[in-house]
Amino acid sequence: MIADPVEGRWPRRLARACGLLVAGLGVFALLGWILNIPAWPSLWSETIPMPPSSALLFLVLGTAVCLRAWLPRADTTLRWPVSVGVLVTLIGLVLAVTSSMGIFLQVEHLGIPILITPGEYPLGHMSPLTAILFVAGGLSFLASLRWPVSHRRLPQASWWLACLLMAVGLLLILAYLIGVEQLHGIPSFPPAALTSASFLLLGIALLCLADLRARQVTPRSEQEELPVGLLLLIFGLLATGIITIGTLSYRTYEGNYRNEVERQLLAVWQLKVAELEDWRRERIGDAQVLYGNSTLSALVERFLGETQDEVSSQQLTQWLGRYPLAYEYDRVFLLDAHGVERLSVPETGEALASDMIQEAAAAMGSGEIAFLDFHKDEPSGQVYLDLLIPIVDGREGSRLIGTLILRIDPQEHLFPFIARWPTPSETAVTLLVRREG
Repeated sequence: MIADPVEGRWPRRLARACGLLVAGLGVFALLGWILNIPAWPSLWSETIPMPPSSALLFLVLGTAVCLRAWLPRADTTLRWPVSVGVLVTLIGLVLAVTSSMGIFLQVEHLGIPILITPGEYPLGHMSPLTAILFVAGGLSFLASLRWPVSHRRLPQASWWLACLLMAVGLLLILAYLIGVEQLHGIPSFPPAALTSASFLLLGIALLCLADLRARQVTPRSEQEELPVGLLLLIFGLLATGIITIGTLSYRTYEGNYRNEVERQLLAVWQLKVAELEDWRRERIGDAQVLYGNSTLSALVERFLGETQDEVSSQQLTQWLGRYPLAYEYDRVFLLDAHGVERLSVPETGEALASDMIQEAAAAMGSGEIAFLDFHKDEPSGQVYLDLLIPIVDGREGSRLIGTLILRIDPQEHLFPFIARWPTPSETAVTLLVRREG
């Protein structure tokens, strides 16, 4: 008994469309290999490409499915559909066995030169899981044929095998979209993303053929108004569309949000670096005002002379006392040529650390301004930065008579400046790091 084609119009049209898509994806992947365009068989650049053997089998099986759905009364002869089904099933069985044993046949490349990088997955060869799915697809196609002795279990077997293809294809596609790393835990290597999409479409087409065949072997009085297979097919398509669209939307939003945050962080980083460079340049500028200043050198020479000059002491204290008040310095020290502290502003009674005396001696030896990086003060453990400025005798031009130390407390201005964020944020953190080695 042959059902009226009108009753199976929508399953038949869906089978045609999906069969054409499967065959088209096979042609698309083959052209990518032939024209050396890796993005075509890979679907996108970061995934495994569909091997040429899979592309050829999709082309053959997709075309056969499309022809059976297009010519419902032309399959009275079983020669060509049985040949296609048996061929796909046997090839899938052979490749499933060989690939699972780690044997990869060069015939899978179909004569296309493919360079395989050692240590990576075998490029251009079929995954064992892919081969097993081709076996399921070939058997589902054979079970959907109009055999001389019809039995209801054959369409049921075809239906379940088609559902298997749909389920595995859908799971693999979602895994690729979400970026699940467990795909690489599949034995040998996972199927390609384009292969997974082709199996999903092939499963839909074979499910429609199974539903059409079930209509033919089931008496009209027992046929349901809306077959269960069609209901499950509609549900599967809707679920797949919703999940896929939701996943793609989420990944797009996540990518855009990440890019926006990265741009904001880059802008803040550039702003912080520029401001820190300006801050350091200003400190060096303060030191250059004092370095080589003949008036300061004469005043320091009189102050460090054998006779105590009270006038020079007051003038020097008044001059240097402006730096802690107006230029964000913690204290100012004046050392003589022997490294002995002779003056500090403001006067707190705190002695200069011994390591600073050694640094001052090194600065006097070089005769250049030195910017001492973050260091801990020996007595208190407080972190400071220092500017060391050699004082040169203005008359003789080369004799060093002392060292001026401008001490910076980073807790007062520098650390709050670094921690300050330009926009409101509850989680923003700024770290100041230095490369060593």
